[in-house]
Amino acid sequence: MTLSQEDGRLFFQLFIPLLGFVNEKYKIRKYLYHSAKPLRADYDALLAVAERLWNEVSLIDEYLAEQQDLTPEHREILLSWKRCIRDTFILDRYQRGAAILISPKDKKVYRAIGITSSFPEMFQRSHVPLILETTLLPFRDVIISDGLFRSQSVVLGAGAAKESADLYRDAKSNNTIIEKL
Repeated sequence: MTLSQEDGRLFFQLFIPLLGFVNEKYKIRKYLYHSAKPLRADYDALLAVAERLWNEVSLIDEYLAEQQDLTPEHREILLSWKRCIRDTFILDRYQRGAAILISPKDKKVYRAIGITSSFPEMFQRSHVPLILETTLLPFRDVIISDGLFRSQSVVLGAGAAKESADLYRDAKSNNTIIEKL
């Protein structure tokens, strides 16, 4: 499951300039894009800039102060990203095409969808459960990730896999899977 094509485009129309602003302000990377292929992003550069942004979400306010041409709806979307959740999650399973992500820190269970590619397209079912670092963002009435991931090649032991499955079952039976931020 993913955002609609229109919403996927909107996400990138909002996110890429925001990253550009953060990069320009802090001079994190000289180039965010490969010079040979200007439409291809340098993934490591995007990760570094996004990490700075999510660790200092007040940058969104600074960005909005400079962007007078944004619509109220676009401003609202950007402001909602200040409620981001940056964490290392267990990608436990897929539910109706969405990812079930569990935070080992606080035991919360989230349901997130992809932006333009679904989680099952990005991470093969045979590799689930897996440990994944990403940032969860609200986008209108769903949760997405920022599309930037660091995965760890760690196999969960039987105990950890069972605990993860138990957390999911408890959240499902108690209707506490978080679907909106």
